[in-house]
Amino acid sequence: MSGTQRTKAPCATCGHLYTVGAGLTKHQNNCLDRQIRERSNQDALQRAYDEIDNRKKQLYELRRTTGVEGRLPAFRDEGSRSWENEDFTGLGMDTSEERDAGYLGMGYEGLLDSNDTGLPPNHIRTRYHPRTSLPDKIEDLDGPSAPKQQPETPSIESYAPFATLADFIFAERMVKMCASSEDINFILRNLHNGTLAKVTFQNAAQMRKTVDKASSIYEKFTEKKFTIPYTNSRGSTVDLQFSVWIKDGMQWLKDLVTDPLLRDHWDWHAKKKTLVLDGKECGEIITDPLTAEAAWDFESGLDKGTTDVALHLIAYSDKSNAARFNNMPIWPLCLRPASLPKSLANRNSAFAGNTMIALFPKMDPPAGENEDKNWPTTMRKVYHKALEIALEPFKEASKSGTWTYCGDGTLRRVFPSFLIINQDLLEQYLASLSRGNNALHGCPRCHVPRAQLYDLSGEWDLRSQDNMQAVVQKANQLLSEGRTGESEALLKSTGIYLVENAYWGISRCDVHDALSFDILHSIWLGIWGKHLWPLLRGCLSADGISELTYRLKTAPSFPNLLRVLALDTVEFSDGRKYFSILQQIIPFAVDLIPRNQYPLLQVIRILADITMIASFHMQLSSRIDWGEECVKKFGELIKTLCESGLYNADIFNFPKMHQLSHLFHDIRRKGTSDFLHCILGENFHQGLKLAYSTSNKRDATQQIVRNEERIELMSRIRFRIESFKSAFGTDESSQPDLEEDETEADNGLEEDPSIMDNRMPRYAMPRLPLIGIETKKGVDTLLIQQQRGYFSSALGIRCFEQFHRMVLAFINRTYEDIVQNDHGAQVNSRLGQTGSTDRHQGAYFPASLPIIPFRAIKHSFYSKDDGNECQELIRCNPLCFGSIRFDTVLIQTMDGLRPARLHLVFESSHHGLYWQLALVTYFTAYPASATDGIVGMRRYQEEMKGEIISLHSIVRSCYMSPVSLGPRNFYLNDLVAGDVDLYIRLNNIQ
Repeated sequence: MSGTQRTKAPCATCGHLYTVGAGLTKHQNNCLDRQIRERSNQDALQRAYDEIDNRKKQLYELRRTTGVEGRLPAFRDEGSRSWENEDFTGLGMDTSEERDAGYLGMGYEGLLDSNDTGLPPNHIRTRYHPRTSLPDKIEDLDGPSAPKQQPETPSIESYAPFATLADFIFAERMVKMCASSEDINFILRNLHNGTLAKVTFQNAAQMRKTVDKASSIYEKFTEKKFTIPYTNSRGSTVDLQFSVWIKDGMQWLKDLVTDPLLRDHWDWHAKKKTLVLDGKECGEIITDPLTAEAAWDFESGLDKGTTDVALHLIAYSDKSNAARFNNMPIWPLCLRPASLPKSLANRNSAFAGNTMIALFPKMDPPAGENEDKNWPTTMRKVYHKALEIALEPFKEASKSGTWTYCGDGTLRRVFPSFLIINQDLLEQYLASLSRGNNALHGCPRCHVPRAQLYDLSGEWDLRSQDNMQAVVQKANQLLSEGRTGESEALLKSTGIYLVENAYWGISRCDVHDALSFDILHSIWLGIWGKHLWPLLRGCLSADGISELTYRLKTAPSFPNLLRVLALDTVEFSDGRKYFSILQQIIPFAVDLIPRNQYPLLQVIRILADITMIASFHMQLSSRIDWGEECVKKFGELIKTLCESGLYNADIFNFPKMHQLSHLFHDIRRKGTSDFLHCILGENFHQGLKLAYSTSNKRDATQQIVRNEERIELMSRIRFRIESFKSAFGTDESSQPDLEEDETEADNGLEEDPSIMDNRMPRYAMPRLPLIGIETKKGVDTLLIQQQRGYFSSALGIRCFEQFHRMVLAFINRTYEDIVQNDHGAQVNSRLGQTGSTDRHQGAYFPASLPIIPFRAIKHSFYSKDDGNECQELIRCNPLCFGSIRFDTVLIQTMDGLRPARLHLVFESSHHGLYWQLALVTYFTAYPASATDGIVGMRRYQEEMKGEIISLHSIVRSCYMSPVSLGPRNFYLNDLVAGDVDLYIRLNNIQ
């Protein structure tokens, strides 16, 4: 036997064992090539990062000693370090993709001394865990942002081993599409006809060979087989065979930690952040998992100093079918690092983002055993054995740490931590060993009794890993002593199965604390979609349902708002569609249901409030407190419904209703909801299903994991390319995309000779980007006034009656205000004009003004949620993707915010300046009524009279829900916005 045994030896580079011979030689060559490429990349980036560090230090010294705000010189060649004749008009030193708190603007990079009192009025103070002894840091929220620079061309190493960048882009797209060889060859044949000469691939085989060669140096999936004994309903014991596909998750994590491209993105330590506005503390804020309680508690268990670091992970696992009419399961286990910014971590199939490390087996019972009482226990044994195999690489590292030279060259001892687990409730039952819905105490998080699931005011003892492990040990002991009945009674009273939990092998991990509230399944699909929505529909007559369907179908369009065409075709799996209904339904249904059902509408409104508050990207203590009050009020309204006799308490006594009591506790413990819900993970399934659909269906699992290996390779190279581009500035690809179908254009107005002087601004105010330029010639204010409109499908509108006079009045009045200040006086002096001279010359009141209409505004505003800059496309278009889009906006007036509808967006030239204006009709608020209180929105009537506004007075877009009381009656809907900024503004939330 010994003569036939194959010996193994370690690789000289990485130390992994491989069979002596061709296998070891091939691996060593690949491993050495990889090391050479990484060193080359690291050296190139290190030079850039050293220059960045030097610029930061010198700029801080400049600010500290002189108080001058300045821009440091651009990158230079070595030896060219002259600082003479430099422009210090802006600030530019930070090239990081995202600030810790998410605010735009540069951070105040100086560390605080004990005698430092010159703090900016608006800032975030970051206090690190005491064990690190790191000083506090101040981030100035009013600091100017770094100047944008043109991206550099990536070096050839960034897209190696592909021959050209075009080859990589082509291969990346083909891999993500799971394109067949036939499709790839067809495209390549056409490309080589001369369309894109930079692609060198000749056929699909050559492309796949390049991809597979490049991916071979990284961790690959391997199949692990295992058996589980099962006693069937007939009393026979058989061994069931299963296989799980895994890759070394710890090696994947080490690759991230040691990557020099990620060196400035890691957040190594837990911290507390305090928001200060106008010199007053607003309280602690939570923006990510490292600013929440659980990470702080974990940090307390590490040794003092900064050498030991926690690397917190977010795990996702959920089962779905490979195809609509196919019962083949796709059950991935995905990980993403919570210690990286969400711009990196909260992405699917992207380097440093949500990455699959295991594919679980099918866990259906044997034929004829669906009703066997032993199968639930056996299934959990299968699940946790597969999970144990996947988590094996993390066990020792979680206990003792793993010493690693990180991408910044610092030696750290890294402790992986499973801080958050994203799962639907059914998968949470599996992960926690809970007996589920019918158990006496079925919640995977606490010991709430089954009959009290609807009581959201109750406080129940939380489960812990130590307690549950002790119960299983006690049950095993009773079983070994022959006391089977007592063992089963103990398990039933606790609500768990007699199985060893795989998470027990991970040190410092409490699975019950890591399991998190999921908005998608618990609210959108659960409390709302499966329970409250059917109750509301049951209150409607047949005519009422028809009318409600019509209102939803004809509702105004809005970005990110899904249109509901038929109420009876909404699938239960379509969570976003249910959320869109929740956003719109209250003002549409209030006059269709009986008045005695108004309490149900109040319950739905409070649920919508809870959803919005939970969706904040920055949580203050006051916001969380308010959210908890809403949950409490929600529970009280549920009890009132039951006590009134309208509904039985059993209707609301279901597990996902109880999960609501854990929502804001989870946010305090683990961070904002975008780290807690399953939406990202559910979207991950789409790529796996696409891979299955293009497989041969025989060895589909193997083809799925091979496609994931290719996608991960592409994501690594893509990240490398973008990092080379952004090392010297912000790449355009990082900017948010807008749903635009028109291109930006020049305004088309003839140049006014009086403003050709380059020293004088062309626009009365900073120019805003407008798109969808109209090409009609000879359009002026008088013509539009005579037609009472501009668009051929919208003529004869009353608000255009005095259009010419309104435009002139607004421009003249604003121009008078401009010349009052120094800047305006300079403008006026350059023109050689005065206000009185203009009046005498008749220049104030020309017979008409030429204008150029536009169909959309690229609008930017700073979110009241987290301070980030948001971009939106506000439309003024009679036909946009088949819908009328005369959007409504919030206007900043002397009396505060006021909604208005856009009728025409245009530019005009007068007084030697360009003006960007809009014709709007305002909405006037009705006195608040009792019905408005139930709807939770303010009712408005749209005015007939038009007014001219500057585009700069637009705060943001808003959504006006039509009311059946009249054609010009609307509710200002605070639930529809595509973000939570509008909700915060309209409800005056801190």
